[in-house]
Amino acid sequence: MSNRLEYAQRLYESVLDWYKSADSKAQVVLAIDAGFLAFLTSTVFSEPDKLRATLAEFNWVTWLTLTLMLLSLIGSIGSSIVCIWSRMYSSNEVKRIIKKAELDFQDTNTYPPEKIMWFFQFIEGLNQQKFQATLESIEEEFEIKVLAEEIYILSKNVREKHFIVNIGFGFAALSLILFVVAAVSYLSSVA
Repeated sequence: MSNRLEYAQRLYESVLDWYKSADSKAQVVLAIDAGFLAFLTSTVFSEPDKLRATLAEFNWVTWLTLTLMLLSLIGSIGSSIVCIWSRMYSSNEVKRIIKKAELDFQDTNTYPPEKIMWFFQFIEGLNQQKFQATLESIEEEFEIKVLAEEIYILSKNVREKHFIVNIGFGFAALSLILFVVAAVSYLSSVA
């Protein structure tokens, strides 16, 4: 195995680890949000009579911070879900990408290495005999081209996922801070 292929494989594994890291972070954010939401709902709905009396004491600052807290919590949950949502192509888009890759490639008996020979959704859309013939003819250069294409595409997805999960963390932190501000506002209004 050449140094080029080893490097491409290591680089792909590194990018894939960052992809998995973003998914793990999104799951942590969802766990934080779920815990916070469980705390809020168990506290708020445990004694309805006390809740009515407490709500009557809220001033506009308390209502505003609680509303902002709720919006932040929704933003955090939404960001996490977007981060871990599977990135899938429509069946028409898969067909279009495969057709374009075939048109750009000279050999009609095998598939081109770039674009369609890695991602499961493309492989599922390929002709089985042609796919098998392609696998049987693979050489090192083919694998390097496949990895190079996939690393490039996956890197963009990884950057987007980390950006989105960081927004989720920010919203989670903001919702906790706003909850504390709402509590302080409430306590100062009843003091």
